[in-house]
Amino acid sequence: MGRATTRKPVLLLMVLFKVISIIVPSSAYAQNTYELHKMLFENYTSVLRPVENEDETVRVSVKFLLRGISEFDEVRGQLSLATAVDLRWRDPLLNWNRSEYKPRALVLPETHIWTPRLALSNPTDRILLFFEDSFPVRLNSDGSVIWLQGGTIISTCVPNVQKYPFDVHMCYLVILAIPYTRPELQLYPAIDLSNFEKSGEWDLGKSSVKEELYGGFFSSIVISLEIKRRPEFALLSTILPIIFLGILNACVFLLPPEHGERVSYALTVLLSFAVFLSIISSVMPKNSEPVPVSVLYC
Repeated sequence: MGRATTRKPVLLLMVLFKVISIIVPSSAYAQNTYELHKMLFENYTSVLRPVENEDETVRVSVKFLLRGISEFDEVRGQLSLATAVDLRWRDPLLNWNRSEYKPRALVLPETHIWTPRLALSNPTDRILLFFEDSFPVRLNSDGSVIWLQGGTIISTCVPNVQKYPFDVHMCYLVILAIPYTRPELQLYPAIDLSNFEKSGEWDLGKSSVKEELYGGFFSSIVISLEIKRRPEFALLSTILPIIFLGILNACVFLLPPEHGERVSYALTVLLSFAVFLSIISSVMPKNSEPVPVSVLYC
């Protein structure tokens, strides 16, 4: 009994020592992180470019992680893309020595540091990309910054439905960083389609991305996307019935004239053509140039 009684205080002391050994380093780590944050942002402002020399150019790597085609409205000429954007650059004013400050990286609100703002030059609604959403930034000890954003990009796209339903559309997204000129900020684009999910109505053909000079001053990214319609549904629901109606229309001459059914038969086929013409017109852009072959046939 005596030995069991003496062991209990020893066990309690060991447990207490373990708890203290866990709490003390974590609190010291938090204090170290607080001191690091205070040191970095004591004389820092997020409204100026992150350069040590005004003649330097901020180089921003921009990778588009295309997720899928949310919608392509060929009537209104509007393309919606679900995508994420991975932006990376280096801020030489925000770095620290790991021997003095333990954190490997800091996760901060985007308003705490300088961030490039991307704008769409051919939007249908808003100009800035993901302006309404807030995404944190990751600041590494060497000053490199990773900013991952995501959402839906909605842009204009001029449709070409001449070969409907085998139509292929070329859509271009022009994205630039405002209000900095190319000597102040240059974009280095890339595109990743490894996580692209196929749409039920559209397929993605050839795609490319390149950097160009926009308006003679700004560094811009031009994304080219080839969008192909999947024709199976349109063939079964529209094109094949129209072809069969054309065959039935020619069969009116097989009816004997004395039966008097030719006029009613021809009117029935004509009304069917009118119905399908209205269906095709509802899915075609009103300013289509050139006119779809299916509309000319009807």
